[in-house]
Amino acid sequence: MSIDFTPHAVYDIDTASEYLEAEKAGGGGRFRADLTQLLAQLELLPEAADLHDPPNPRHPGLRFRQLPVFWHYAVYYRPVPDGILVVRVLHTSRNVAAIFAPDPDPPA
Repeated sequence: MSIDFTPHAVYDIDTASEYLEAEKAGGGGRFRADLTQLLAQLELLPEAADLHDPPNPRHPGLRFRQLPVFWHYAVYYRPVPDGILVVRVLHTSRNVAAIFAPDPDPPA
């Protein structure tokens, strides 16, 4: 099993860690530990989290789960044959519907 990350997810994690560390010493490390623990659980049971609704053709089977301690952040991921692909890690105040909106149809 493996856990892979999109470039957007890496950016999200780095940005959140830096912000939380600036807010309180050690906050970034605690955030990463909380995320690591959740990802280990999701890697073992990738179908356990809720499906993201509405479905998105760019991210079929997209699922999400809020972090246990830093519950105002959620992991958006897809189960893949050998584990999970973390697509984004977003603060729950973000407009997730817009972030994961399907691409508009190109003009005819």
